[in-house]
Amino acid sequence: DAERNIFWEPGEKNKALREAGANYLTNFYEGNYVWISTAKNFLYRFNPKDSSVLSLAGKYPAGATKATYYAAEAGGFVYAIHNEGIYSFDTSGRFISFVPAPKKNISNCFYSKNEKALYLSTYGSGILRYDLQTKQFAGISYGNDQIGKNHLLSVFKSDDGNIYCGGYPLHMVNEQKKSYHYFLSKEEKTEYSFNISKVVSIFSDREKNIWFCSHS
Repeated sequence: DAERNIFWEPGEKNKALREAGANYLTNFYEGNYVWISTAKNFLYRFNPKDSSVLSLAGKYPAGATKATYYAAEAGGFVYAIHNEGIYSFDTSGRFISFVPAPKKNISNCFYSKNEKALYLSTYGSGILRYDLQTKQFAGISYGNDQIGKNHLLSVFKSDDGNIYCGGYPLHMVNEQKKSYHYFLSKEEKTEYSFNISKVVSIFSDREKNIWFCSHS
């Protein structure tokens, strides 16, 4: 709770939220509902007004993988990001459509509200942009050949146009300025070292500070 500066756990007495937590949480997104992505059982919708929880596990079409990396609510729909592509539902949980990715290698996502677009990090294809209005995928226009040589685990776009994508190393690209930078550890390591730190999540706070979360 940012206003009270305390942590709280709404799932202590909620069986459905305990179930979601047991399926390894991968991401949260807050719109009119809170969308809880899991690694082992698809997507959950939490309604903060009445603390009700809806599992979307039974709403997916046959063949969908269970791991949801990210979900974003936009325009009355929720877009669930999976390795193989993007599943869309209305906010009641009704399945709408599936858009396959160019390759089955999506690893994470960031939703740009200003652009109405999803930025997708991938394993080996760089950063893809999916336009929610045109329903089209496209690679970012600058730096993608270099970024695509890496396995990416996270992506974030700041208000100044910088696109950050994490893995090893950390990359920063700006399409308008046509600039590309990457940041390496001071120690001599490779992406496949056992003790390498990989940036797995990137986000900003209310003061526009950007946070990079990693594990070793």
